[in-house]
Amino acid sequence: MRPIVLMLAAIALLGNASPAQQRGVRGDATPIPADCPLKVEFGSYAMGIDRNAYDAIDRLFARDRGVRRVVRQRWGREGEVTLCAITRNPADAKRLGQRARALVPARPRGPVTISGRGLKPYQSPAPRPKPPARPNR
Repeated sequence: MRPIVLMLAAIALLGNASPAQQRGVRGDATPIPADCPLKVEFGSYAMGIDRNAYDAIDRLFARDRGVRRVVRQRWGREGEVTLCAITRNPADAKRLGQRARALVPARPRGPVTISGRGLKPYQSPAPRPKPPARPNR
């Protein structure tokens, strides 16, 4: 009878956990707005994000008057994070996106993707082209 009681108690505790705890998300579980004007995603190749690029872009967003606020969503175990800069207007989003792109090295420690209104999506390192398909014999 005791194992059943323990199992029911564990289920009850799990039901009280926040959605972030249930998914295993560390830190901020704030969702990124669907209409995010400027989004910067920092990924990892099993060795963490490019912290220098992250710090530089975070400072850029903190100092620029065109940014109203920044939403951070942490989604990985190695520091993976998405930044959403809520800007005053679309021109600020485009300008900041171009400045953020200049702060990302050509070969970052992990993939960095920048997208937003009026911006051509940017990814560093650039995605590798797919090899041509082999003909079936």
